[in-house]
Amino acid sequence: MELQENLKNLCLFEDADAQVVTFALDVSQAKPPHPAARSHHKNRLLNWMGSNECPMAIRKILWGVSGRISLFIEKELKPETEGLFLVAGPGIWQPFELGVRITDFSYVGRTPYLAPLLEALTRMPRAYVFRFDQEEGVLEEVWMGGRKEIERIPSTAIERDAQHQMSRHSTRSQAGSGRSAVRTGGGGRDRFQHCVEHAVESMLHKAADKVMTLQQEAPSKSIYAFGDRKHFPFFRDRLPASLRSQAIHVGPVPHRHDALLAASIKEQQDLRVRNRVEEDISEFQARRAEQCHVASGPEGILPLLHTGNVARVFLDPREPLPGTKCTACGKFAGEGGRQCEACGHVLVVTSMTQEVIHYALFHPSVFLTFVPSGESWLRDLGGMAALLTAEHIHSRG
Repeated sequence: MELQENLKNLCLFEDADAQVVTFALDVSQAKPPHPAARSHHKNRLLNWMGSNECPMAIRKILWGVSGRISLFIEKELKPETEGLFLVAGPGIWQPFELGVRITDFSYVGRTPYLAPLLEALTRMPRAYVFRFDQEEGVLEEVWMGGRKEIERIPSTAIERDAQHQMSRHSTRSQAGSGRSAVRTGGGGRDRFQHCVEHAVESMLHKAADKVMTLQQEAPSKSIYAFGDRKHFPFFRDRLPASLRSQAIHVGPVPHRHDALLAASIKEQQDLRVRNRVEEDISEFQARRAEQCHVASGPEGILPLLHTGNVARVFLDPREPLPGTKCTACGKFAGEGGRQCEACGHVLVVTSMTQEVIHYALFHPSVFLTFVPSGESWLRDLGGMAALLTAEHIHSRG
C-alpha cells in the first residue's frame, strides 16, 4: 500500500519549468559495497551523461544532480540491487532500488515518467514460497526482488510422539518371543508412518490457512511450493478455488543450495510474467482481427479513459509518447500546438504514456500491459493500444 501511495504522489508532482529528471541505471554488472563496483557505476553514469546518446537539454539537468546520484551509488546502494530508478529535481528526490535489471534510461519533463519503473515492478510481483519436508514447512514472501521468511510450521511434535510410542512398544516386544517381536514391530512401523503422514498433512493444512490469511492482507500473483510432490495436494487442495491456480509445485527442496532456490523462484516469476504478457497480446490481436472492442493510438485511447470503456492499455515503457495537454480543460492534443482548440487556454508538453499511467494508478479498473520495446505491431498502431469494455467500439487501425 505504501508503494502504491508513493507512486500516486509522484504522479501528482509537477514542476512548471520542466526540470524533473527520471533516470534509470542498470547496476547489475558490478556490486557494491566493493570500491571497484562504486567506481564502475559512477563512471558509467558520468560517461553516459557526457556522450551523444544523452541529449544536451537532458545532459545539463542531469549534471545538476549528478553529485547526489554519485553519492547515493557510493554510500547507499544495497548489494542486492540490480536496477536503480530515480526521480530527481527541484524539491524532489525519490530513489527506487530494484531486484531486477532495468535498461539505462532518462527523461526530463514537468512530471516524473514512471513507465520503466512500473514495468520493472511487473517483473517483481509478490509471491509466497512454501518449502516443506516431513519435519517442517517454511513460508516466505518474495516481494520487490527480496525474499523474507514469514513463519516456520513444525510437524515434529507428532513425529516425536510417534517415535516414542514405537520405541516403547518395540522394547516390550523384545521381551517376548522373536516371532511376536517381528509381527508387532511391523505394526509399530505402520503406526509410526501413519503418524508421520498425519503430521505432514496437518502442517500443510496450517500452511495453506496461513497463506489464505496473507492473501487477505497482501495479495500475491503466485504461490510456489518446493517439496514432496506426493504431499503437495494436501497444501493445494486446502486453498480456496480462487487461489489454487496460483499454487505451483516447482520441485523438491534444493537443500543447502539457497542460490538454486532463488534461481528457481526467479525462473518461475519470469515465466509467469512472460506468459501473462503473451496472453494479453494474443487477446488483443484476436479482437483486433475481428475489429471489435479495441482502440489504438493516444488520440483514440486517451479520450476514452474517462468514459469507463477502457479495460487494458498496452504500452512500450521506453516510449514516452509526446503530446500536449490543456492546462484548463485537460483536453489532449498532438505535438506543436500552443492553444487548446476547445477552450483557448495554453497547452503544455506532456507524455501521453505517463498520462495513461497516471489514470491507471488512480483507477484500478484499468490494467496496464508493458510490451517489450521495439514491437513493430504496437509501433504501427501509434505506440499505444487498448482493450475496451463497451460494445460497438471498433479499431481505428
